[in-house]
Amino acid sequence: MFDTRINRSLGIQYSIIQGAMLRASLAELAAAASNAGGLGMMASAIFPSAKELRDEILKAKSLTDKPFGVNINLFPATRPIPNEEFIDTLIEEGVGVVSTSGVRNPKPYMEQLKKGNVKVIHKVTTVRHAIHGEQVGADMIAVTGFEQGGNMGMDDITTFVLVPRVVDNIKVPVLAGGGIADGRGFVAALALGAEGVVIGTRFLATHE
Repeated sequence: MFDTRINRSLGIQYSIIQGAMLRASLAELAAAASNAGGLGMMASAIFPSAKELRDEILKAKSLTDKPFGVNINLFPATRPIPNEEFIDTLIEEGVGVVSTSGVRNPKPYMEQLKKGNVKVIHKVTTVRHAIHGEQVGADMIAVTGFEQGGNMGMDDITTFVLVPRVVDNIKVPVLAGGGIADGRGFVAALALGAEGVVIGTRFLATHE
């Protein structure tokens, strides 16, 4: 049995999180990842309102009886993103996991998420932001290096340099992301102290 604090906490078989990708992470992809034993993740910023997000959550529920999560986007946007409404909606629908990503501080949403008994995975690209994420209440930290396909940060540091540094500086479980596409990368991340991985692009190239 594959066993880390991450899969125990999230109720999943494997500590593999499908990264939220804008325009791609809809119910079908999230449900497929969850049905395979990982944790599927939908991207809330795709949707213009909480109603559309709720419809997609209900669709995911019809496709899987396994846990899945929703990403809350903290990047600057050209349109207002109703994150508070998104969070209310996912709590009402029983979604138990949220990932937060972007350059803004997740602290304004933590009280709302904690009251809803939602576990928070905060994505970072630096050691100092990992420490801060733990301090404001994140249950897990996903650290991603320059190899990743989303927000690469400003420091051009690779995943396998960042992971052991983050592990050495925080107590909550760490997920590694960026350039991990197969079992070798997964095992390497575990060897560096991570307890799971976040994989995005590889899921786009997987027909199943």
